Amino acid sequence: MRTGFLSVVSLVVAGLSAPVVSADSFAGAYLAGRYASSQNDHIAAAQNYDRALRFDVTSAQLLNDAIVAFVLRGDFETALDWVDWIEPRETLGRVPRLLTLANSLRSGFYDETQTFLAADSAAMTPIIAGLITGWTHYGEGNVDAAISQFDTLTEEPGLGVFGAYHKALMLAALGRNEEARSILRGGDSGPLHLDARSIGVHAIVTAQAGDIPGAISIIQDTDPTGSDPLLNGLSATLEGGEAPAFTMIASAADGAAEVFRSFSELLIGEENPEAAMIYGRFAQFLKPNQPDLDLLIGEVLRRQGQYVLATEEFSKVPTDSPYFVMAELSRADALSDAESVDAAVAVLQGLERSAPDEAEVPISLGNILRFDEQFAAAEPVYTRALQKLPEGSNREWQVYYSRGITRERTDQWDLAEADFRKALELEPDQPLVLNYLGYSLVEQKRNLEEALEMIKTAVAARPDDGYITDSLGWAYYRLGEFDKAVEPMERAAALVATDPVINDHLGDVYWKVGREREARFQWRRALSFEPEAEEIPKIKRKLEIGLDRFLEEHAEAEDVSSN
Repeated sequence: MRTGFLSVVSLVVAGLSAPVVSADSFAGAYLAGRYASSQNDHIAAAQNYDRALRFDVTSAQLLNDAIVAFVLRGDFETALDWVDWIEPRETLGRVPRLLTLANSLRSGFYDETQTFLAADSAAMTPIIAGLITGWTHYGEGNVDAAISQFDTLTEEPGLGVFGAYHKALMLAALGRNEEARSILRGGDSGPLHLDARSIGVHAIVTAQAGDIPGAISIIQDTDPTGSDPLLNGLSATLEGGEAPAFTMIASAADGAAEVFRSFSELLIGEENPEAAMIYGRFAQFLKPNQPDLDLLIGEVLRRQGQYVLATEEFSKVPTDSPYFVMAELSRADALSDAESVDAAVAVLQGLERSAPDEAEVPISLGNILRFDEQFAAAEPVYTRALQKLPEGSNREWQVYYSRGITRERTDQWDLAEADFRKALELEPDQPLVLNYLGYSLVEQKRNLEEALEMIKTAVAARPDDGYITDSLGWAYYRLGEFDKAVEPMERAAALVATDPVINDHLGDVYWKVGREREARFQWRRALSFEPEAEEIPKIKRKLEIGLDRFLEEHAEAEDVSSN
């Protein structure tokens, strides 16, 4: 059986024709699992590997692949059940080794953890292995060894900051606040602020050391706009005269969870989502019920297009968490991405009732309705958002711009134009607004000279935006300057090669400069890119009779150069 399966795999990998394999066979289930993994479909991967394991539990490769899928799915118990089936130990992959290590640490088996670290350090980068070694010493009660370990890591080029930060965390857990504060103050390069959590730790240990005003200043200096929910909550507690307790680390497993979390965040920034997910999942395994971590993992899953798992993560965040509003906004976005618009709208309508002062909620609701082309429904939602935004908010121009779009699309041009011009008053020379307003004026054949200048300014700001470049070409066309229209329209078609509107526009421009064969070619391309239904008969008619007769038929034969 194994020889036949390997032959199937070899044929598929080689790209040769292979016999069709049933999903109810070992080969079929395994190949389906491999394919699902390559697509980041963690649910399907786990399901298919589970089916494959019913046929064969002796394949180390299958077991290793399955465990990775179960970990990415967040199903740690199933993953643990299969680790012991992998024999000999030398065939354990990196993720199963990390899972074994994390499980021993979570269980408080520190001697076993140290054994795993000594034998399997290759499963981790040296900095991660070193940090977990430090936390294992802490779990054993050997604080001196832990401090020595973290101190050694601080000398690592580039990554030494993690050694210093985890030493500060351990000292804070021991109540040695002045020592932790001294580390977090940093040296010549400034405070040791890796993210919002590290800023929060710095504020907490400063308050615990008796300096509440200093703790308030730390937050105000690093988050002056109050954008982070965690720091907002800490700030409110501090301003009430209370020093928050340090509760982040209650065990060595909590410390190791912070290690995995730190590197998960680092890898997200480096666009390595699978590794970020694996480290994030291990952080969840070691320390469940971390709302900000659930939010982080949910966002990674959303980027991967795994909307079911993403909404599952966002739904974990409890209503009393400072991250609840953010999680619900993200859940609505994931539902919208999955084309479950009604469900997304229901989430945001409920959130608007429970958080009536949060301007971001109606902004998000308006955006989802607008992207779904429910323009009439979106307009009053944006009006509510404007009423809730604080004066001087940098979001204000965006909401005027968005509401302007809904008004333009519902034939309320005067109101739409007023919104666009208000957005430009708040954010002068904003290219998106200039382009939309300029293009709209061009389509209405109004204020064409002003519209052209608006679009030129937008193109100068975003020269690689094909849609804005198309607007410039179309403005020249409307002005009757057909020769000038060719270059920007060709550039727009190169930038957004499959857009039907841009290809249709290019065809019109080519016709006007006598390049009729190329015009017909562009119109055919436009049809191949699935234009809006109402545009299809227009493009087909241009192919039949040419642009000039088409314009005559539509009573649009006036000399465009006079405009």
